[in-house]
Amino acid sequence: MKENVFPYEKHDFFSVKNDTNMQLSTLLMQLTAHCPFDEIEAAHLTQTLAFVSTHPDKFWRRSLLTGHITASAFVVNKEHSHALLLHHAALGKWLQPGGHVDDADKTPRRAAMREAIEETSADIEPTSMTDGSVETLYDVDVHPIPARDKNGQREPAHLHYDLRYLLIARQQQVRLSDESHDFRWLPIAQLADGRMESGITRMARKLAKA
Repeated sequence: MKENVFPYEKHDFFSVKNDTNMQLSTLLMQLTAHCPFDEIEAAHLTQTLAFVSTHPDKFWRRSLLTGHITASAFVVNKEHSHALLLHHAALGKWLQPGGHVDDADKTPRRAAMREAIEETSADIEPTSMTDGSVETLYDVDVHPIPARDKNGQREPAHLHYDLRYLLIARQQQVRLSDESHDFRWLPIAQLADGRMESGITRMARKLAKA
C-alpha cells in the first residue's frame, strides 16, 4: 500500500491533553505516519489506533486484561540477509524478540530495544529513526494470546497490539534468556516464503522488497 490511509484529521484522540508515561503523542505520530504493507496490516493498524484511542492512559499496561500494546524487534544482520528468531518457551513458537512495555521505556521502540537485548544479549543498534525525533515503525500486528496459568494466577486470553521495529545486530553471537529454548539466524528469503507466522512473513517480504 503506497499511501498513508490514516491521516491525522480522522482521529479525535489527538485532543488528549495529558500525555502518559508512554508518551501518547509519540505513539500516535508513529501510528498515523505508518504505511501498511497490505490489507491485513491495514486492518491491524486500524484496530491498534482504535484501541489506543479507547485507552489513552493505560494502553501499554498489563493490568488491562482485554489486551495491551507490546513491542518487538525484527533483528537482522548488517547485510540484511538473515533475521534472528527465538523459540519461545511459553508459546512454543518461533518468534522475533519482544514483550511487554515498562513505564521506564517511554516509547515502544525503546521497549523493543530493551527486550531484544534482554532476550539475546546481542550487540544491537536501532535503524528506524527518521529525523532524530520521530521513531519509525516497521510493522503493526494484532494477535491473540491464549489463557494460561502464570505465577499461580490464571491469565485470561487477550490481544497483543504489537509494534515492531527493525534493528541491526552488529554481530551474530546470541546468549538466550530463560524465555527461549533456541535461536536461529534464518535467511530472509526463507522467512518470506509463507511458512512462518504471517507477521514474520510480512516483515521479511518488506525487507526483501526494500
